[in-house]
Amino acid sequence: MMLMLLAAAGPRRQATFENKAHDFPQRIIYRRCGIDLCARIEGTLGGKPQFQEWRYVRTK
Repeated sequence: MMLMLLAAAGPRRQATFENKAHDFPQRIIYRRCGIDLCARIEGTLGGKPQFQEWRYVRTK
């Protein structure tokens, strides 16, 4: 099981969760993008920094 701790939250409507001991992802970032929610995962794979991003859009 992967445990992520809230590392930062701020007035920019963003929350960052981190676990530097985990292989991938080591960081998960959620932030507001207008009315949408953007998510990004970051970490290191094979010694190289990697990331993936998503944008979640409200549906009716």
